[in-house]
Amino acid sequence: MIIKAGNITIELDKYGDAEVKINEVITKYNGYIVNNKSNQSSISNKSGTFIVKVPAVKFDELISDVNKIGKVLNQNIQANDVTEEYVDLEARLKTQKELEKRIVKLLNEKVSKLADIFEIEEKLASVREKIEKTEGRMKLLKSQSSLSTLTLNVTEPPIIIIPIQSDDGFFFELKQAFKMDFLPLQKLFLFV
Repeated sequence: MIIKAGNITIELDKYGDAEVKINEVITKYNGYIVNNKSNQSSISNKSGTFIVKVPAVKFDELISDVNKIGKVLNQNIQANDVTEEYVDLEARLKTQKELEKRIVKLLNEKVSKLADIFEIEEKLASVREKIEKTEGRMKLLKSQSSLSTLTLNVTEPPIIIIPIQSDDGFFFELKQAFKMDFLPLQKLFLFV
């Protein structure tokens, strides 16, 4: 029982194209988008994140197709083997269910004291709580291993701003206008 997850960052010229292509690939592999958010930066390049769930048996194929959408900047894929934990949980569940049967059998026998009944019911409640927690964890592991998660970060290339390095023209004059020498004004106010 293996839980697969990944994180990929891709760069694409047009963010809108990425959305269309990602939806096509996800649909192809019977996946779905869990979360999608996008933003526009101050330098006009758009980026976004898609969190995708896909059947685990299709995860590697999804990764391969996603890598064709744009330029891959970063990729991190993890596989976590939870087989040992699941087998351990199965053994615990079996033990707890056997204990539950014995406690129910004790409760069904004629117990004369009310205090004994309460004590047995407390034990039964505790055992049932452990059973529910174990079953819940097993269900979670099954779910996580049957559906893999891919976090896909998509970005447009940054816009490069080239500073003007010429010391002539409009920008030079504007720069000089802000470099006024305030010394003559200071002298004027000293004599007033």
